[in-house]
Amino acid sequence: MTLQDFKSDGEDTPAFGAGGIRIGFKGQHTKEIASKLQVDFNREHQKDPKEGTLPEIIKDMVIYYKFRDEATVAMGQFKSPFGMDFNAAGTKLDIPVSGPEKRLVFERALGAMLSGQKIAGGFGYDLGVFNPSGRGIGTKNGGKKGMDQMWVARLSFDRPILGMDQFHAETSYGSSSSSVAGKEDITAVDAAIKAVIAALTLKFEYLAASDLNGTKGVDEQVWYAHMAYLVHPMLEGVVRHYQSTEDTTHTELGSTFIGVNLFFDPECHHCARLMVHYMVAGGDKSNYAGTAFNTKDDGAYVQFQIAF
Repeated sequence: MTLQDFKSDGEDTPAFGAGGIRIGFKGQHTKEIASKLQVDFNREHQKDPKEGTLPEIIKDMVIYYKFRDEATVAMGQFKSPFGMDFNAAGTKLDIPVSGPEKRLVFERALGAMLSGQKIAGGFGYDLGVFNPSGRGIGTKNGGKKGMDQMWVARLSFDRPILGMDQFHAETSYGSSSSSVAGKEDITAVDAAIKAVIAALTLKFEYLAASDLNGTKGVDEQVWYAHMAYLVHPMLEGVVRHYQSTEDTTHTELGSTFIGVNLFFDPECHHCARLMVHYMVAGGDKSNYAGTAFNTKDDGAYVQFQIAF
């Protein structure tokens, strides 16, 4: 449950909402075969699903076949392997709302993916081919004759180095082709790192996309820098700054989140927590259409989250 304080007609107005009401099931059927189903009751069940995806109520419906650590096949609807924060579970995100990078990711879609992990001590890869993602804010192309297909590739490295407790790095590239006359192929690139040193967590991610929604010249870049410090097993301080640039209007928008996350179970941070954050908006706020959430005004966010 989220409480957001935002400006409307010059006045501060509180608003209640639910970011997600999800139930998920995971099954391990044999040593090699596993499955996952996740539904979100905060979404409308549509008779006419968005292009390339299942009805909105279904988040994930996928089956996995693991040949070995170096080769696992996934088929169904699931997240495309693009974006470090986007591919993190919602219960493990650091701030209460999605950032402006949400516009640049390829979102969920129906498809197939080949993945491998723990290669040469820490390297991994993902290579997926999907239907066009009608759920993507910047990758949808409208209508029933949208993009023919999209593919996404990711390389990653995950292993403690240089005395760090955790180090993760990844880079991704994706493309969606279009069969609609006058529409351009959509391409995007992502690079991200995460380092955990004792109680300190550092993150940086950069995303850039060209010809969003198939419109030539609609390009956007987003980056964020993130620092969190666990001051107590039950309390974490967080600072994150976003910077977005939209080439169409040649404007920039910044937003800085400052807050705390209170964990009710110090042994399981994502099981139940209270997130209290304040966002400070900056940059050119007069002519920016790119973001996925309200970044034009300062606002306070209070979110209680529970997972089981």
